[in-house]
Amino acid sequence: MSDLHSIGELARASGLTVSALRFYDSAGVLEPALVDPVTGYRWYTEEQIAPARLVAGLRRIGMPVPEIAAAVRAEPATVHRLLDTHLRRLVDGLADARREVTRLRALVDPPRPAATTLLLSPTDLAAAVDAVRFAVGADPELPMLSGVLLDVESDGVRLVATDRYRLALARAGADVDGPPARAFVPVDLVDQLRALLDPADADRYG
Repeated sequence: MSDLHSIGELARASGLTVSALRFYDSAGVLEPALVDPVTGYRWYTEEQIAPARLVAGLRRIGMPVPEIAAAVRAEPATVHRLLDTHLRRLVDGLADARREVTRLRALVDPPRPAATTLLLSPTDLAAAVDAVRFAVGADPELPMLSGVLLDVESDGVRLVATDRYRLALARAGADVDGPPARAFVPVDLVDQLRALLDPADADRYG
């Protein structure tokens, strides 16, 4: 049997494992030239090395077994068509995988809400602050009342302040770009904002 190769030799020459060669034998893809009836050893010819290498390559790119079987027995032109078909399948699969990865990333790290911007008159905002500032709570035990609640709506911003005994509401019209938003602004920042709106009143709430 000097002109035959053992399954181990073919495995080394082709890049396939022994177990893979046994699988492709049972699948009818690459059958040995001879099986010893006593020992069951599989023997392959020199001419089977190239097909085995082809099988190894097709296996590495994930080609389905039926197509591998067809490629081993096909003319070169048919093999090229099989490769083209499989490559398109891989490209489509990659596109699907990219979309799924994007979806998974969004699940793991949800995108931040779109920022909301508004364009409004400083005079109108100053007037709205003045209309609610008196009702801001000053009790240190109730810090959640020591500020002004800003509700940004589709066409303006509403200001709300309360010290539990008094409630003040005011509104300033604005051009709003973005989703509705809400923010609680501590009184110190409210006063700083008011001073920026009209520097002449910087000491009004000092």
